[in-house]
Amino acid sequence: MYICRFVWIQFFVQALKSVKLMHISITDDIKKGFHAACAIRGLKMSRVITELVEQWLKTNEVSSLSDPKA
Repeated sequence: MYICRFVWIQFFVQALKSVKLMHISITDDIKKGFHAACAIRGLKMSRVITELVEQWLKTNEVSSLSDPKA
């Protein structure tokens, strides 16, 4: 039991190290609607935003992030 807790804590700490905070500006109406829609579905807003950004990146894939021409 303690080993499982230790492994979970280690995983959680590693996950936090790779997470970055991002601030965005949206209208209050959009924020409230988004919050409500996520709450109804039992979803975390940050996870939904992450999935949307991942989809956007796939759609707008750049051949090389280090290529100054891109």
